[in-house]
Amino acid sequence: MITIENRQMLIPRGEEIIGTSADNLCDTRTFSLPRISATLLDLSALKFFLDLEYADGTKDTDSLQATYEEDRILLLWQIQNTQLRVPGAVFIALRGYDDTGTMRYTSYKTPVYVEDAINTPEGKPGLSEFERLEKELNAGLEKADTATKKADTAAGLANSAATRATTAAEETEKLRENIAGKLDRGELKGDKGDKGEKGDTGLQGPQGIQGEKGDTGPQGPQGIQGVKGESGVMVPASGMFSLYLDPETGNLYADYPDGEKPPAFHYDSETGNLYYLTGEDVKNDG
Repeated sequence: MITIENRQMLIPRGEEIIGTSADNLCDTRTFSLPRISATLLDLSALKFFLDLEYADGTKDTDSLQATYEEDRILLLWQIQNTQLRVPGAVFIALRGYDDTGTMRYTSYKTPVYVEDAINTPEGKPGLSEFERLEKELNAGLEKADTATKKADTAAGLANSAATRATTAAEETEKLRENIAGKLDRGELKGDKGDKGEKGDTGLQGPQGIQGEKGDTGPQGPQGIQGVKGESGVMVPASGMFSLYLDPETGNLYADYPDGEKPPAFHYDSETGNLYYLTGEDVKNDG
């Protein structure tokens, strides 16, 4: 699961590779972000999209399926083959729109990777592939022949059963007509028996006495409310950092573990954008 904190994507090791150029709907990624942003914006009211930027400069966009928890939003990305067409680094970022179509949220773009796949030249199967296909074809023909024979046998049994059912119906009708004739002639009517005497009605027993209703017990006193616990402190793990804004000074701070190398950023004074630098970008900016 890719966690987003302060717009920064934190990708666990192993999830940065999203597939190969030959995959299609083989894998998914889930993005987890808070329902309330640092600026107190309710992100659960937004519709989210994923933007992709490939190594060859082309771009793509995909919609995400949202699931809402108590304090988090989970966004599911079903990775399609059209999004794996260019091997190499692919930059991804989230975008959120409100009901009026106004973009209200964007995350910082982060690289993921598409691995190249080994394909036979021009997509032609090799000798082993032809042999496998021939075996599958022969096996399919044998199954079809067996199924045809079983169908013929079943049809024969069905015809035989239908013949027996017709014969039984005819014999039943003959038996019914024979019994009806005997009833009309009075041959099956027996003598009427004597009527028996009616027995005496038994005595009804007396009704039992209903017991008295017990008194309702007193309600116990309400318990004392427990003391509120202290807020937890988040300690960033190795390789992770978080950003927070001081509302009094307007300064943006990066919090990272002691002894670790501080993260590198680049501020574009013309656009007002702040970029997080990774890999070769750190050396080039320096």
